[in-house]
Formats: sequence, structure tokens, C-alpha cells
Amino acid sequence: MKTVELTNVFVNVGRSEALTDVSFSASAGELLAVFGGACSGKSTLLRLLYGEVSARSGTVRILGRLPKTSAHKVGFAAGDVNFPPSATCLQVLNRTLAGHDVPSYQRVARSSEMLEVFGLLERRERPIRELGGTHQIALSLAAALVHRPSVFLMDNLMSSLPPDLTGRFWSYVNDRRSIDGLTVVHTTTSSIEAERADRILLMDSGSLLSQGAPADLQTAHGVETLLIEAADPESVRRTLRGIFDVAFEETAEGLRISTPDAAHIAAHLFRHPSGGFRSVLIRRPTMWDVLESLKKPRENRN
Repeated sequence: MKTVELTNVFVNVGRSEALTDVSFSASAGELLAVFGGACSGKSTLLRLLYGEVSARSGTVRILGRLPKTSAHKVGFAAGDVNFPPSATCLQVLNRTLAGHDVPSYQRVARSSEMLEVFGLLERRERPIRELGGTHQIALSLAAALVHRPSVFLMDNLMSSLPPDLTGRFWSYVNDRRSIDGLTVVHTTTSSIEAERADRILLMDSGSLLSQGAPADLQTAHGVETLLIEAADPESVRRTLRGIFDVAFEETAEGLRISTPDAAHIAAHLFRHPSGGFRSVLIRRPTMWDVLESLKKPRENRN
């Protein structure tokens, strides 16, 4: 079942075009990472899905409906949420549940579950103004998930959380994906975080450059890096020169080679060790490497 569908969407923010001809879909239970740098359109895309901004043209459907009419089935967590400073964590969650028409007899269990997941149980009666930044972000996540939405949107919040809380968050979200079919669309600038997703949307300047499974994107658009540690780098160069068409860069880590044939070069070195050859490390391209590779043809056209 398609829970999110965008077709040829254009969005203007003021006089500027914030999204340009964006099309993609997501299914129940899928985890999508929206990856890109500053001003790439990531946050605008989430606010479009939540109904906070409107498309100039194209179609947007959340659970088969317009975003504004399906907002009660969507949870949105962003860093700029402003809760009443005198309200407590428990009050925020109970008000959220009431606003989503969750029956009163279910609210205690739902609130307690979220408070425990996000490490807020001991702070449940504390005013929000007394919470630190990390706990305020945790409360934003809890408030976005407490009504058990069908689609969850998260705008680049994971980098602000400690590892233990991040682990509890993903454990809960993955359970909801498996049990309830929760669809997750989140923005990030972390290559490692993006690579954990089922699919990545790579964005730049409001355009969707490519999308696909992390490994597929790395294979299609990235270049592996080979790091070679040797006592005599020139001997290694002689061993490879004439067999592989590669450029060498000498760094503090050793000889660096960017090549799509990293595995073949490494195998050749092991078969023909020379020059005090000590070790070889193959590094897969990061999502930043993939994004830069995709941006180059566009820059050349401009």
C-alpha cells in the first residue's frame, strides 16, 4: 500500500522555487531518508507532506488524501516545536492525545509508554522550561508518536540525541514499522544514518537527483577509495602502473586511490606484494560522495 505519493511537485516559498519537479512514493512500513546539504529542500519537503506548505503544481497524497485532510494520521517532529514553557511533559502528551481524539482510558498507557521510551518518565511532572535541549527534542519525538500515526516525519533530529536514546528510539520505531506498518520519512545530513534506511532520496537545490537503496546508489554513482600502507610507496606504484589506470595520492594514511576497481587492485597487491606492503583498506563511498558525483553533471550543464 502506498502511504506517500508525490508526482511532479513544484513548491514556491516566497518568490523562490523550493522544490522542483519532485516525484516519489513510499509504502507502509518503509523507512526513507532524505539526504542533502543546507538549502536542498529537505525541510520544505517534510512541511509539504505535513500540509504546512502547499504545492504550486503537481499532486501530493498522504494515505490517499490531501496532506491537510490526513494530518491526524501523521506525526511530525522538528526542532522548532514550541511547547508552552509552563506545561509538563505529561500534560503535553495528554493534550496531544486529546487533540487526536484518543479515548481517555487509553491516554495513561500511551503517555507512559512514550515517557519511558524517551527517558522522560522521571521528568513527567517537570515544566518544559526546566528541561535541557536533549529532553526537549525527546519530548518532540514522543509527542509526534504518542497517537500512533500511520506516517511519521522527522526533520534532522537524531544528531542531537545521545546513543542510548537513539537506540531506544529506533527500536520503538522499527517495532511500529513491523507491527503497524508505520511509514517513516526523515531528513538527515549523516551518511551513516542515511545508509540505515530502506531507500534514500538524494536532494540538492530543491531537486531530487536520485533515489534508491543505499548499496545501489553507492554502486551506481560512487567511487571506492583504496588506502595502501607500504614502506616504499613508489614500489607499489610500479607494481600497479601499466595494469590499472589509476591516479595516486600520497597522504598521511598511505597511498590513496579512487577507483571502481578497488577489489581487483587489492587482490593484485596481495598476489604481488612489494615495497614493504603492509595493509590495504577499501572504503565504500559515503552518501556525500554519491551526492557530489550526481551534482557534477548538473554543474557542468550550468
